[in-house]
Amino acid sequence: MSIINVNNRGKDSVSILEILGAYGFSFKRVSSTGGSEYAGPCVWCYGKDRFRVWPHQKNGGRYWCRQCGASGDSIQFLRDYLNIGYGEAVAVLGISARPKMPDIAQRTQCQWTPREATLPPEAWCKQALKVVEYAQDQLSKNPAAQRWLSERGITPEAANKARLGWISSNLYFDRADWGLPDKQDADRITTKIFIPIGVAIPSTTGDAITRMRIRKFIGSPDNKYHILPSSCMAPMVLDCNTAKDVVVVVESELDGILLNSVAGDLVTVVALGSAQAKPDADTVKILNDAERILVALDTDRAGYNGWLWWRQNFNKAVRWPVIKGKDPGEAYKGGLDLRTWIMAGLINDDSP
Repeated sequence: MSIINVNNRGKDSVSILEILGAYGFSFKRVSSTGGSEYAGPCVWCYGKDRFRVWPHQKNGGRYWCRQCGASGDSIQFLRDYLNIGYGEAVAVLGISARPKMPDIAQRTQCQWTPREATLPPEAWCKQALKVVEYAQDQLSKNPAAQRWLSERGITPEAANKARLGWISSNLYFDRADWGLPDKQDADRITTKIFIPIGVAIPSTTGDAITRMRIRKFIGSPDNKYHILPSSCMAPMVLDCNTAKDVVVVVESELDGILLNSVAGDLVTVVALGSAQAKPDADTVKILNDAERILVALDTDRAGYNGWLWWRQNFNKAVRWPVIKGKDPGEAYKGGLDLRTWIMAGLINDDSP
């Protein structure tokens, strides 16, 4: 399929429907609004019949998802779907040339080498262990925090195994006690480590606590997590066992803990921390040894773009989003049997 200059008025222009069709998406006409309106499932959030396309508007047409809010024209679609810049999207559409629509896997092949994880200082690990022990004790005394975890499917047993805790009040520590120098910004020097109120989610390397993430309960809903400085940013790997042939990849550590509690005997769970996070060298070894990687990143635009990266770099990866809500925690609340959902991924015969 040749791509024609969509900005060249007076000439034929490739429509957003043609571009969507080139990637295997199909839509049906539902009205004459805007010249003609087409509907189908969203490319990013998979909302049924919520993705609307108007192919006769400028720049090859426009699209809008009534569920996740994704919107734009042909150029914006290529930027978001292929995770490319404006100049590349324009080139794909043939502004300066007329290349064929690229295959996603070919277009986005990247040279990627996993990094070795950087561990915090020994003093940091010792102080973090004290915080974890304090937070576990506080959680045992806080029914509201226990109930919040339970509503996400995390039982007291699962919380105890993962060493989850509760920070009942804002904490401040001297950075020097954690083996860290003072932090100097443009207009101030920071001498303290701050730990806000919330659920404490530790991560370990061997027997040592090497990361502390706090699920905050005060502040902006768009900034829910606080990570202690110098934390190791390797993914959380739960109950890795060479006898398990399948790895499930999720974003949230809490989702990872939930899945491990219901299906840890079947799979190894890797919690990245975010859709954009990448596995470190040790985690890559686990992934390469797996027979299948079920990528269960959130069913939103960030999760889909994250999935594209996994498809490019791991040929055993299979997209396996939850079928209720956007993540395992929401799916649990919606009544999904998560163990059955994972078991379906184990026997699914679709090739990666």
